Amino acid sequence: MSIHPKLATFVTKKELALLVIACAFLAALAFSSTIEKKPFASAEVQFTDASAHGLAIVPASCPSSPHYAGECGTVTGGYAQGSYGPGTGTGGGRCTPSYTCSGSSLYYISATCRNYLVQGCAYGCSGGACLPPPSPSFTPFPATRTNPSDGSTVAFTADGTLQVFPSLVRRNGTVQLYWNAANVSSCTISGTNGDSWTDKLSGGTGKVSSAIVAQTVYTLTCNSLPRATPATITDTVTVNVVPVFNEN
Repeated sequence: MSIHPKLATFVTKKELALLVIACAFLAALAFSSTIEKKPFASAEVQFTDASAHGLAIVPASCPSSPHYAGECGTVTGGYAQGSYGPGTGTGGGRCTPSYTCSGSSLYYISATCRNYLVQGCAYGCSGGACLPPPSPSFTPFPATRTNPSDGSTVAFTADGTLQVFPSLVRRNGTVQLYWNAANVSSCTISGTNGDSWTDKLSGGTGKVSSAIVAQTVYTLTCNSLPRATPATITDTVTVNVVPVFNEN
């Protein structure tokens, strides 16, 4: 059976067109392989074009695996993946996974030598870990008090602990209290006579008590910063009343 000449020509042109399209497609693929690869991601898992060697499929949380900036959100456990640290942490090498400090920030170095920001450290970073909050303490400060004998003003350096002047008063007299607590979240000062304050610092002129009618005990209790030790610090002072002698 013979093919009509016009039909044969049509088949040849169609095959030629398909051949041209196929060649163009192959050329496009070859060209795209020379272009820098772009990362892409899935909501359930990360399809990461990590290197020229091929794809890597890792969990969506991206734990210590190679990936590009912005691929992972905040990871359970505190890792903010995709934020690169200082130095040459561009990936591609082989490193021992570890934590390192840069200034007051903590970074994680992955097995492929990428640096990821873990967190900023409020109290500084050292030895691959955030430093704990400082311990509470009492801090000296300049102060003035009233001389009970003549009412003059006396300048002195308060030592920061709970201090009271004078510590011996006549009935219905008043006293001045001084304190200065550092590295604490809050303080409460209470007296057995009902006095109460919630300040970390008394101020240079101190706090004036209410009338002292009997022996009075003042207690200072300060709470430390979160995670600091000890959890609280306390101090107490006692004010006594001059005894009154009745003559019969």
